[in-house]
Amino acid sequence: MVSRVIRHLQSTRGDTDTNFDDALFQFWRQLLEVIQKLVHDSTTPERPLTWEDGWRAVLYSYLVIGELHLLATGERTPSA
Repeated sequence: MVSRVIRHLQSTRGDTDTNFDDALFQFWRQLLEVIQKLVHDSTTPERPLTWEDGWRAVLYSYLVIGELHLLATGERTPSA
């Protein structure tokens, strides 16, 4: 999902500065890891889920969606 949005936006923004795109994609990967932990560790009694696990998943989701929205609407440029 994130990579498709970034690729779509590159046609209008160009691909000279990809640092922000790369960082956003890495953040997205971290979010996927947190979600996988929530899904798979929720059934593991050795490592019970904590409030912090859920908080982290919600926060990361909010940040990724917010940054994608700002990029898509042109309110934020990668160099900002």
